[in-house]
Amino acid sequence: MTALTHRARLFPLQFVWKNAASIVRRIGAPCLAGALSIYGFFSVYMWELQAYLSNPQDSVGSRVLGIAALALLVLVFLHSLVVARVAQLALGVEAKGEFLGITRAEWRLYTANLQFCIVLLFFVLAFFGLHAVTERLHWPHGQWLHIFQGLFLFWLTTRLWFLLAPVCVTNTKGEALLVSWRRSAGRFWRIALLLTAIVLTAYIVQAAVGMILHAAGFIAPLPTSEALAGYVSSYRENLLPMVAMTNIAYIVFVVLAAAASAQVYSDERAGVSPA
Repeated sequence: MTALTHRARLFPLQFVWKNAASIVRRIGAPCLAGALSIYGFFSVYMWELQAYLSNPQDSVGSRVLGIAALALLVLVFLHSLVVARVAQLALGVEAKGEFLGITRAEWRLYTANLQFCIVLLFFVLAFFGLHAVTERLHWPHGQWLHIFQGLFLFWLTTRLWFLLAPVCVTNTKGEALLVSWRRSAGRFWRIALLLTAIVLTAYIVQAAVGMILHAAGFIAPLPTSEALAGYVSSYRENLLPMVAMTNIAYIVFVVLAAAASAQVYSDERAGVSPA
């Protein structure tokens, strides 16, 4: 195992490459469980959504929302396991205190991620309300609100979410979201550049895998002019290869993001300049 130090490179691809086997052993099970969960939840979700679109009923709509809520809880939990284990490896931290086979740091990160989702949902709903008001008032510059919303949510992610994993796995005292907020102060541009690079890398991987699956005939072209019900039906038929494609991109994103967050956190604790 090669833990990160403050002298390591800004973007820890070298660390991920050297520790690939250890990373696979640590995150293989939760990633597989996540892929199966996504496929199961989306299969049921698409089935119920298709039924609702063909025959709208309150009971079907409630089931759709319930499935979405349950999927969020399960997937955030599995995501927290993956991120915590990569961050522990990157920082050279030993797991402590298990409950139901899950370490204290993993439970703490799961709670912090759920809190972040609640904060994010609050602002998303607030922006939806603003969109409704501007449309009702026929405000001619509504597109600027969309741009501001995207920039604000990206800024919020860099300040609150990015350092959550190292904060939790190092057992830093205090409320995880607040500690992450304080530790990311003065490092916004570095974190923003890292996040942008990681997202672009994951997107390129997803596009490459998607093109290979399309060329091999595993993914049929999605309709562009059909009604929503037809689009949902087509998506259901392509669900398995699309889940595989998305999961590969997710693994690339989450491993690089966890390692990069550990690097930034390690530098912050060592007093290394953000520049």
